[in-house]
Amino acid sequence: MERPRVRNRLDTLISNHRVTLVSAPSGYGKTVAVADWTHHTDAPVAWLSMTRRNDDPAELLRGIVSAVQNARGYADQQENLSAVRAAPGSPSNAFAQLGQAIDQMGRPLVLVIDDAHRAASVLGHPEVSSFLTDGPVDIRFVLVGHGRLAGALSRLTLHGDAALIGAPELAFTEQEIRHAAPRDLDHHDPTVIHGATEGWPIAVRLYLAGARAGVPSRVRPDHDDLLTDYIADEVLGQLEPELADFILASTTTTRVDSALAAALSERHDAPALLDQCTHRNLFLGEFAGDSDGTRVYAWHSLFAKHCRRILQQRDPQRQRQLHRCAVEHLRHTRPFIAVDLALAIDDPMLATSVVTDTWIGLVIESDAARLELVASALAERVEKRQRVELEYIRACCRGIRGDRLGADRIFREADHLAADLPAADTASLTRALGLLLHADGRDDILAARSEIVASLDDPEVATTLSPIVRAGATFMAGWIDARLRLNSDRGVIWLRTAMHDCRDAGLTGIAQRAEVNYTFALAFAGQFTEVLDVLDTSPAGSDDNAWDYYDSGIEHFTRGWVQFWRGDVHAALKSFTQTADLPPSMDGFPPLSRLYRVISAATLGDLGAVMDAEPGIGLVRDEYLHGIPWPVYLRLARARAAETRGETATVRQMIAECQDAESIPVSLALFAGILRRIGDLGAAQRMLSSLDGIQVPQYVEAYALLTSAAIAWQTGDRERAHRVLERSVMLAAPERIALPFVDNPDHATTTLLEAHLPRSTRAAFIGDCLALREPLVRRADTTATPLTRREREVLEYLRTPLTMAEIAASMFVSTNTLKSHCRSAYRKLGVTSRREAVRISESGVGSGPTPCP
Repeated sequence: MERPRVRNRLDTLISNHRVTLVSAPSGYGKTVAVADWTHHTDAPVAWLSMTRRNDDPAELLRGIVSAVQNARGYADQQENLSAVRAAPGSPSNAFAQLGQAIDQMGRPLVLVIDDAHRAASVLGHPEVSSFLTDGPVDIRFVLVGHGRLAGALSRLTLHGDAALIGAPELAFTEQEIRHAAPRDLDHHDPTVIHGATEGWPIAVRLYLAGARAGVPSRVRPDHDDLLTDYIADEVLGQLEPELADFILASTTTTRVDSALAAALSERHDAPALLDQCTHRNLFLGEFAGDSDGTRVYAWHSLFAKHCRRILQQRDPQRQRQLHRCAVEHLRHTRPFIAVDLALAIDDPMLATSVVTDTWIGLVIESDAARLELVASALAERVEKRQRVELEYIRACCRGIRGDRLGADRIFREADHLAADLPAADTASLTRALGLLLHADGRDDILAARSEIVASLDDPEVATTLSPIVRAGATFMAGWIDARLRLNSDRGVIWLRTAMHDCRDAGLTGIAQRAEVNYTFALAFAGQFTEVLDVLDTSPAGSDDNAWDYYDSGIEHFTRGWVQFWRGDVHAALKSFTQTADLPPSMDGFPPLSRLYRVISAATLGDLGAVMDAEPGIGLVRDEYLHGIPWPVYLRLARARAAETRGETATVRQMIAECQDAESIPVSLALFAGILRRIGDLGAAQRMLSSLDGIQVPQYVEAYALLTSAAIAWQTGDRERAHRVLERSVMLAAPERIALPFVDNPDHATTTLLEAHLPRSTRAAFIGDCLALREPLVRRADTTATPLTRREREVLEYLRTPLTMAEIAASMFVSTNTLKSHCRSAYRKLGVTSRREAVRISESGVGSGPTPCP
């Protein structure tokens, strides 16, 4: 089989280096490749084959002399060379004499020592090593072997005195397989053969032999037996028995580390044995370690397969024990490999136990597609109880990949299967976790969450859970609290616990998911300073993760949420826009960002930005999805957009349609602010009353108190206004919650803040808020009618139930002065009565943010 690539590589190395090592495992065609090179070179070649182990330099010398005597062109040097072999003295003197003899001949020579690993120890002797590196200038050495050869001469390769051609260069390429294959071989087969053999020459030859015999793309059974026998006799049979036994045990899995190898072989020196296999070219390579620094090795896959076959033939009981040992070692770190190992010994129940112990981690870490295939295959091979649990897992996998209809169907089928099982046998925790992932009804989700928490709180149940299921369930409890805004502080606690538990257990994927959700939970809880610290130090989220169906854009939204409530609304608008521009999604943070993009633009009073953002809310579905009240969020965004346009009728309609807003304190507070700004003080106060007795984050309470203080100020209760405003400021100042003050740039709130400034213990914070408000106040002051500031103040009072005398007293003016202001305002508005002036002002004139001209 012609291999010009390998031949040319050998020619280059031999021409440019004194010593060339050809070192690779058995079956790599080392001898054949070098022999092929000798047939195409013009240089004289001396060939020495080591037929047995040799530890004697003198014996090696005699073999070299005999080989040189038989080389082409050296027949006339028989007497000189024989004298060297017969000369007395030490081996070092003898090698020196040989070098002088070859130098005197003045002819080039290539000395090939085949199976040089049998003389590995003697090749490292100083006199032999010196002969190799500093001997005759016209000689080149080619040392062919495996095992100890490369290790014995590692000093030469490290110092650049020797070149190395190894298994990667001797392995067949796809092109070489295609060239060597029969002409009628299917054109896809070279790729298949290369993948199956990894280019191992002896295996390639057997595959091609099978193809010629009409069995394409696989080894014929009799040839497969030949390869097994070859490995047993020519590889393992040539090793020390203890090392061969170690290889048979540790090839139970193709990928292995020292801990697994020690568990399989029951040898404490497993790390040293792995290194020995690597250095001796025994089909083992070391590649980049795990993230924790563990050194990881990989056996040649076909070699490992036949080692397993050898062990199956010799001791099937031991092989089953080794597979079970590997399953237990890998079930939490490499669950899919553990499943394959269990199925290799035909134990589907063991494989199922691996899936049920690890499934939630696989779902969160984005292996849902593969997990569904495994669960589906296992469901046909296990008992009913295990099948039910596998079906619930399948439903979760289908749901997280976006197929909600398919998930619902599988879930219903699983419920039907579970109907006649005992209550304790219905995989209730798995079902509850599944409901959190795909149910839409809020009541169903809350019931599932309660069941999960009860399981985690029950010591008898919790101790039966695998570390992955326990960490995943803890994560899910906190995740749903944060997602549905159920209890901010509780969500933070659950997610912090999950984060630490996952890190301790080495579950980095779930730990990262817990961390980003923990950050959002902190933001929802109002712990803004800590949020920014975590965001600035957290690694970037993973790409192309199925869990992004739920959490896509969470980092940008979280940052935008903090910016929004801290009054940096321009920055918040940018952050929400980044998330809103992600691919359309019906769930998660992209739709929420589209809504808050509108709300942020409306807060800025920027009608152009509102119009740019509004098409995005058309992508938000007007229905509950996964327990999230999208109809409420949608109407909040539409109400803010309508307020910006001065469409108060639309504002009232949007708020009236929100029957479920009581479950969302943030929306209640923002709705109350809108109602107050359009002059509906009574409705605003009733909306605020809905928050009574509800535990809310401090930023929501600060916003609600600001609105309540402004209502008191507008209705003339100045002392209450100051008292309530100070409570709002005290809540807002520690976390720099400026939105309540920025979001209300109307004249009444401005005068209240200015009047309260000298009375507050947080005057500096109020001053900062007034500075943030100034651009929005100026925009609000830009109206379609040229009302003076005093006239707009009068107009706002006219919206209240106060009498003219009460308004005059509140403004510290006489009744006649108040009437004068009213007449001037009526004239500019084109009305003749208080009722008409209020109606016109509620259409957007004189209050709140208004469109730019």
